[in-house]
Amino acid sequence: TLRTALQALHRRGLLTLRQGHPTRVRARGASNARSPSIDRVVLLLPEPLWRLRPSVGRWVSELRPRLLQAGLELVTIEGGRAYGARPVRALEHLATTHPRSAWVVFTGTFALQRWLQDHPFPAILVGSVFPGIELPSIEYDHAAIARHAAARLTAAGHVRTAILLRRTGSAADATTCSAFAAGLHRHAPSPVVLEHDGGMTNISRQIRLLATL
Repeated sequence: TLRTALQALHRRGLLTLRQGHPTRVRARGASNARSPSIDRVVLLLPEPLWRLRPSVGRWVSELRPRLLQAGLELVTIEGGRAYGARPVRALEHLATTHPRSAWVVFTGTFALQRWLQDHPFPAILVGSVFPGIELPSIEYDHAAIARHAAARLTAAGHVRTAILLRRTGSAADATTCSAFAAGLHRHAPSPVVLEHDGGMTNISRQIRLLATL
């Protein structure tokens, strides 16, 4: 929300917020904390780039030459423990071995996002932010997409619906499912949610299971 964004900017010393007074943008020199220069951008991906959606490969390909033009190194970290259930040690190691860095993180678990929120270096999330996490992010409006899909299926006369979803552990999963269910007719049964791991064998298995329901 706008209020959340303003509060995040205030904590970073970029805005002055006082009740009963107008919001003011602080001058660059107003903060005593001097921003460190950035030498590189660390790109965190949950798995090898070739396994992700083609759209991810496109924006990564566009990012690389822009960073080179700006004199910044791009360090790509694919998969690993940073996306595990307990990522703190792996993330602390990355932060130590890659100082003076800005981070671009694709999706991310709640634990990963909370760690990023608690550390002062610049980071942006490409994906959905979990409730309670305040990070700058850019993402598709999954809720709007899911509601639109539910409305189209309802208009076509479908009553029993299902969601075939790739298991990612990201905030977008829950957002998609809840928004889709909310977009159905109020008397419609809840949609069946089936998750797959991205492999064709597992996808085929889930589709066959769906056919038996």
